[in-house]
Amino acid sequence: MAKGIFVISLDFELAWGFHDSKKAAGPYKKNILGARLIVPKLLELFARYDIHVTWATVGALGCESKTELIQLSNPDLVYTKNNHSLDKYIEQNVGHDEKDDPLHYANSLIDLIKNQANQRIATHTFSHFYLLDQTLANNDFDQDLAAVKVIFPKVFTIVLPRNQVSAEGLKSLRQAGLRAYRGTQQNKCILPLYRTRASGKQSTILRALKFMDYYLPLTGYYDYGLNELDGDGLLNIRASSFLRPYLPMLSFFEALKVKRIKQGMEQAAKNNTIYHLWWHPHNNGVNQKENLALIETILKYYRELKQRYGMESMSMEELCELSESKPRTSS
Repeated sequence: MAKGIFVISLDFELAWGFHDSKKAAGPYKKNILGARLIVPKLLELFARYDIHVTWATVGALGCESKTELIQLSNPDLVYTKNNHSLDKYIEQNVGHDEKDDPLHYANSLIDLIKNQANQRIATHTFSHFYLLDQTLANNDFDQDLAAVKVIFPKVFTIVLPRNQVSAEGLKSLRQAGLRAYRGTQQNKCILPLYRTRASGKQSTILRALKFMDYYLPLTGYYDYGLNELDGDGLLNIRASSFLRPYLPMLSFFEALKVKRIKQGMEQAAKNNTIYHLWWHPHNNGVNQKENLALIETILKYYRELKQRYGMESMSMEELCELSESKPRTSS
């Protein structure tokens, strides 16, 4: 690879990201509604700095109506965390369409993204499916992926909710024609901070260390080469870092957080490797001014690295296509 590559992927989910909790109906509702306002602002920033982005979108957000949502949803799917069914959730919490329920539908925003240059739609599953939390009986995950293909027929990349990965799930992705997914950061130390886990299966100590790692380079910078993408019909475009949102109570540490990300980006630019940053639009739903300023700081630095080292911005889709076009050498 002749140039370093900067990848951004966004997990676009709105209230579907909280179907297993009460956050969408509580104080966090402000973040979710704010995400609708931040999307056009993010698109403006990305256009200004020529940033190519993957928007991993929950398929249910693209339904036109509750009738279509019910038709595509799996009525037998049960969320194991709190033992509630998908059809019951839809019945009790989801409105008729985007005008009636802006928390669960987003057709206007999806169209806005699609019509913006260099922005690509990936899937975040149809129902925000937790691969390690759900039962995989009755081909539940296969049915979820089939529903995705109805809403996004051309999609070929995926971000799995909570980055939960399993061998059985990856097999389903291949069978569904998916070509790439976003894996977790590959550990570069003895502590398994970013290993894929079921919800709630992480100790307090590991959570604390992961929090510290967002601000201090405890475990390295997580860039990687194009030749490190897994093959076998499914590429693993691993994450390098999660962009934590601005929080007033932690504002003193913002400089450390930005420095940590910049150092990772610079290492990738110098070494001609890949640096993959991700977050959720709802992370930026409140404190929008501060969050947009934070993101613009990072994008400005990308522009510097592009000028100094030739670093290139790519979506997951473009990186997938680049990897697939690379000549393979026989062993």
